[in-house]
Amino acid sequence: MAHVLGTQAWLDAVCDAINGSEQYADVATDWDWPVAFAFEGAGDVPTRRVLLDLTAGVCRAARVVDEDGYAQAPFRISAPLDRWVEVLEGRVESMRALVLHRLHCEGDRLTLLRHLACAKALLEAVRSVDVEVPVPA
Repeated sequence: MAHVLGTQAWLDAVCDAINGSEQYADVATDWDWPVAFAFEGAGDVPTRRVLLDLTAGVCRAARVVDEDGYAQAPFRISAPLDRWVEVLEGRVESMRALVLHRLHCEGDRLTLLRHLACAKALLEAVRSVDVEVPVPA
C-alpha cells in the first residue's frame, strides 16, 4: 500500500523499513543524530517537514515536524518535490545531489561524508517503502 510522501503513515512505514534493514543496522552503529527532511511543495501541495530520530542503527521515532522542529535538527536536507522524486526513484544518486546542491544540506557535511555507507543504507531502506508523491494541480 502506497503512503503519501511526508505523512505520518509514510514515516511509520519508513521507520519500520529502517529498523528492518540489516544493512542499515550494520553500518549505522556510530550514527547518533536526528535528520530532518523538507519536501518543498509547489502549487497547492504544501511543504512537508519530517524528522527521523536515528541512533546506533535504529530509527527510534519518525514524525512530522513544524518549521521550528525542522530548524532544531542537527542535519537538515531540503529540496523541491521533483528533486526528491529523482532521488527516491534512483535517477539521481543522493550524495551526488548533495555535492551538486540539488539537495540543500545544513549541518556538518564532514560528518555526513564520514557516514556515506550509513546514508546509502538509509536511502535504500526509504526507497523500499511504496510512496505516493503529491502532484501539484
